[in-house]
Amino acid sequence: MVKLNIIAFLFVFVTACSTSKTSSVAQIGDYEQLAEEKLGSDVTFEHSPEDEYVLCYKNEKGTVKYPQNTINYFVYDLKKNEVINEDTFGPGEIKWHDAKHLEIFQIPGVMPEGKTKDHFTYLYNVETGERTPKAEF
Repeated sequence: MVKLNIIAFLFVFVTACSTSKTSSVAQIGDYEQLAEEKLGSDVTFEHSPEDEYVLCYKNEKGTVKYPQNTINYFVYDLKKNEVINEDTFGPGEIKWHDAKHLEIFQIPGVMPEGKTKDHFTYLYNVETGERTPKAEF
């Protein structure tokens, strides 16, 4: 009887583990497919530090006529399975600052004297939509 209980427990445990892996794979496929539809190929995916969100972006290199890069991006909420923010800017850079904030640097035409990169960088809270200058964070 004890062996039967152990076998039943192992069966339930293995089944539960395999189900969660399948669900996780479906989520990954969802945002990757969406990124290909919205942004095309060569998309970069960066998971937030706590793996709640995925930053999906494409850095479009400039041309001879328009030498500045453009960044098209969206943030995908893995729990809700939906896009929670989408934007385009440039020239600049984007990355995770912490679990809830994106760090977005928008390059000025000319860096004014006495200013640093932090003066042109803001932190975007993906949950509230608030923008805070990095110098004030």
